[in-house]
Amino acid sequence: MNLNKPVFLASSNNEAIEQKKVLEEQYGINSLDNADVIVVLGGDGFMLEAMKSHMSQSLPLFGLNYGSVGFLMNVSNKDDLIKRINLSQSIQIAPLSMKVQSVDGSCHEAIAINEVSLLRETHQASKIKISIDDKVRLEELICDGILISTPSGSTAYNLSAHGPILPINADVLALTPISAFRPRRWKGAILNNKSSIKFEVIEGEKRPVSAVADSTEFRDVKSVEVHQKDSVPKTISVDYWLPLFGLAPKLGPIGNWGLDIEKNAIKVDHTLDYQTNIPGVFAVGDVNTYPGKLKLILCGFHEATLAVQSCYKIIHPEKKFTMKYTTVQGVQGFEKVV
Repeated sequence: MNLNKPVFLASSNNEAIEQKKVLEEQYGINSLDNADVIVVLGGDGFMLEAMKSHMSQSLPLFGLNYGSVGFLMNVSNKDDLIKRINLSQSIQIAPLSMKVQSVDGSCHEAIAINEVSLLRETHQASKIKISIDDKVRLEELICDGILISTPSGSTAYNLSAHGPILPINADVLALTPISAFRPRRWKGAILNNKSSIKFEVIEGEKRPVSAVADSTEFRDVKSVEVHQKDSVPKTISVDYWLPLFGLAPKLGPIGNWGLDIEKNAIKVDHTLDYQTNIPGVFAVGDVNTYPGKLKLILCGFHEATLAVQSCYKIIHPEKKFTMKYTTVQGVQGFEKVV
């Protein structure tokens, strides 16, 4: 990438507003018409709003965290900002389109980056019929609600409702019930992202339900239709990759990622770097399998070392990898420890 004309957007956070002024003094003030990247200063909520507000612009977004969690954001360090932007990795996020018909006959539309959720409005549990691609899949779900999540939203409300975590670039959506009463053991489903989902509220006047696209809410709904708008994906840029560490060798939702599985373990290339059949996805430790595999902690350390070297080359293709030893170089942050 060769991006050097940022336009800065700041949330109502005082620190974000002040930092926007500092950055504009350092990098100049650009309009959306002549900018080549949008730098968003705020939290995850503000990033979601920025993505939706600028859906028509084909500009990538780079977030600086001035919120709380900052899952979609990068570290709020203004140093070498242009360099960071150009060295960052790009992620394509396609929003969900929600069409709502209310009990009073009115119709509404909204888009969601994270999820579309249906929620009961009163003490009465909601009753919802679910159809996928015009075929009824569940005649009646009695629950507090239900949501359909994108991969980027799978670690938000979806995760708190015990839904699966999805790879950011997976071509799937998570359909997750919220406190399901009947069917009691139904845990939801993972759907192809080309699917069209329709929710129909049963006994809507007695059991009112609201529909929410991220933060946009419509109350007293009769039906809700959802599909992914893959024609208008948004690009966000991130500084870091995150390894996921598990305490048990259970695949869980990872089993739905399209990985090569053998005897409930992930097949990897043990001759090189323990990469799976999906480029950029590595598996180390007891969760993987290959000829001669030994389930020892020492073997896991060996696998992780080789995998991390390949990850470094993916993240920094322009940099030369130099092996360093902690016994010689020390560990950063422990210089003053006696």
